[in-house]
Formats: sequence, structure tokens, C-alpha cells
Amino acid sequence: MKFISGNYSVQRKGANSIKSSKEVKSGIYYNYKLCGEYKEGRKGEYDCAELKHIDGFFQSLIKIHTPFGSKLTAAQRQELSKISFAKGFTHKFHHDFDAMRIVSIKSVWRNA
Repeated sequence: MKFISGNYSVQRKGANSIKSSKEVKSGIYYNYKLCGEYKEGRKGEYDCAELKHIDGFFQSLIKIHTPFGSKLTAAQRQELSKISFAKGFTHKFHHDFDAMRIVSIKSVWRNA
């Protein structure tokens, strides 16, 4: 959940001579084009209403009385309750994942 609600960097491979940065920033802030209002190519202030709705839905899923939430420990629910798609976007929360962890997480989408 931190992966899809936050931001991270991956090491650039290959065309390093074209770009000066050795890493590529990715995540909800950098890749979610539907979030934000753009004027003259620049992202402006945005209230993130749709991400706040996702936050509300996610928080309702992890409550103890739901089928999913009832399978979680109190510690897991507490940790998951800190996750926010809206804050990941507005505050650009950055998480560190090693390359193998990113490959493992991305394999979920390939195999879905």
C-alpha cells in the first residue's frame, strides 16, 4: 500500500548520458496525471477530492468489523491507518524500496 500511495525512486539504467540524474522519481505524485490542475504546463494547487475518497474507502476496509479488517492484527490496522493517497500526493511522501522489492511488487500487476 505504501508503494501505490506514495513515491519512490528507481535507478536509471542505460541512457545516462541523456539525463543528468541517476534516478527516476515515480509514484502517485509523479505519475497520477488525473490529480492536479495544470496551467501552462505547471501543476497548481489541488484539493485531491478523488484521492480523499479512496482514503475513506481504504480506511473503511481496514476497520475491525469488515471481512478484511477482521483478519488484521491491531498493529497491522494501526500501520495501515497511517497510509493516505491524498497525503502521498500533496506531501510527496517518499519511501525507499530496493530494486528487488520493486520487481516483486510490480509482479503482482503482471500476474493479476
